[in-house]
Amino acid sequence: MEMKYVVLKSRDFLIFPPTMEHASVVRREEITSAGFVEIIPDGPLLVRAHCHGESVSLNVTSDPKDSDLLTRALNKY
Repeated sequence: MEMKYVVLKSRDFLIFPPTMEHASVVRREEITSAGFVEIIPDGPLLVRAHCHGESVSLNVTSDPKDSDLLTRALNKY
């Protein structure tokens, strides 16, 4: 399932349903990138994130590094 995401300047991620607008979750000055993310199973206990696209409501795009950063964050246990 595809969700929306933002990366905060603190390098934290927020992931939320696609029915919400990016701008309703966070202000533009608080983020570095935003777009869409697919969380894909990648083994019994691992997942892979695929970040892409842009936020029209915030006028910002996803960063090519977001997929790797989010994948590493989701697989910490």
